[in-house]
Amino acid sequence: MVKLKKSAVKSIIIFAVAVLVVLAVVVTNIFIPVKYLSAYVIFSRNKNGEGNLRVTFLNVGYGDCTLVEFPQGECALIDSGGGEYSQTLEVLRLLNSRGIDNINYLICSSVSENACGGFTEILKYKSVEKIYAPFALTCDANESFTAFISAAKACGAETRNIEYGEGESLVSGACFYFLSPSVHTLNDGEYAAANADCTEENLANVSAVIWIKYQGINFLLLGDTYSATAQNLYTNYKLDENYFSFSGKTAKLESCNILKVAAHGSANSAYAPLYDLLKPEAAIISVGSNTDNCPSADVISDIYPYAGRNIFRTDENGTITVTVSGGEYVIDKEK
Repeated sequence: MVKLKKSAVKSIIIFAVAVLVVLAVVVTNIFIPVKYLSAYVIFSRNKNGEGNLRVTFLNVGYGDCTLVEFPQGECALIDSGGGEYSQTLEVLRLLNSRGIDNINYLICSSVSENACGGFTEILKYKSVEKIYAPFALTCDANESFTAFISAAKACGAETRNIEYGEGESLVSGACFYFLSPSVHTLNDGEYAAANADCTEENLANVSAVIWIKYQGINFLLLGDTYSATAQNLYTNYKLDENYFSFSGKTAKLESCNILKVAAHGSANSAYAPLYDLLKPEAAIISVGSNTDNCPSADVISDIYPYAGRNIFRTDENGTITVTVSGGEYVIDKEK
């Protein structure tokens, strides 16, 4: 029997361990992305309570990401942050902590990189049934949006345009639908303006305005829109209170309980008459460190008379969760 030197034995052990590590990484990466491994090592499955609607505004810095968990298990992921590694890690961590492997409705509310930047990665690791996205533009908004559209086509999910009247009514009684932009076929609508001239403002105004309703509690998410959209919402509704009526369900703007403020609270989105109409009980601002002076003093002063101390900011309060149950809602903040 040949005896091996200690150095040889040590080398064999090191080699064997290295092989095992490599095999472990390869096998793990088949099922779990190694770079996001910490998002998958989660033992607590914080699933939504039966019969509840839970809306989580995730802290992704200067970006947007909202997870809506419906009462009978469906979910909608609205936006995905800006695509930075730390942001995508947070999105995956949230989904995994809630036990979500399949996204029923993936909603890209804006062509802005702050909204759609993380979707190409999310689509690699989560299955998606239906995608709502802005209507195809004739110009390239940015690389992130172009990459997302390509990934959306490749994943095989049903794709619908974000436009007036689109949305979903669920068996549980919960529903969401889009109040803006206008239908893509409208000659003087927001999509037509963006296709004619791809300015920052025109691209912002093709962002989704979303109404979410359950048990008499109403959310209005103003997306990345500017003041022109706010003015259109206000004007159309004042002319006809049934203007936002879809399949027998009507969005009564003055019954808004929770408002997600537009464009991180940018001064470009300010339009006081809309806030005077909404009179929101609480307002959420998704914002992080930025050089755009967001949220602006103008927007805060417009909201404060109604929401008062119930103005929550992800940069100050972290992730913010609103749970609707029994016709009441509770707001929990991370810090």
